[in-house]
Amino acid sequence: MKKLKIIISIFIILIVLSLSLGFTSTCKNEVILNKTEASFLNLVNDIRIDNNLNALKVDKYLMNVATNRSNEILNGNFAHKPLHNTIKNTTGVTIMVGEILGKSISTAKPEDFINAWLNSKTHNDVILNSKYGFTKIGIGIANSGDTQIITILFSSR
Repeated sequence: MKKLKIIISIFIILIVLSLSLGFTSTCKNEVILNKTEASFLNLVNDIRIDNNLNALKVDKYLMNVATNRSNEILNGNFAHKPLHNTIKNTTGVTIMVGEILGKSISTAKPEDFINAWLNSKTHNDVILNSKYGFTKIGIGIANSGDTQIITILFSSR
């Protein structure tokens, strides 16, 4: 009985700690977003809904790919094609993704990135063009010193 109380106490402490750090579960496939990632998701979806487009669902695989991409960029590989990128999904099928990237100081707010992307025709097309049929999103953030890299991937699969 004493062991059970200890386990329950530890579990409750972990829940309280995760909530205090701003972690929230955002979809059925157990993707956990931090506060900044959730802000990007909410801003993108609000803009899409305001423009009569579907809200995007977070995809765990795209989150991992976006995070890896942000880390690559942080290490010097900034090659970028917003609409002509392909990746292999978890089943090995090659899919087209839209990609938007941002590089800024670490104190930049998600709204700053979103406004810059919306003012760029190419990036605006990735976020707001319905012909690509995007339904999923992955958000990756990497920081080093004062530099922050944001990668957002959009996919229809």
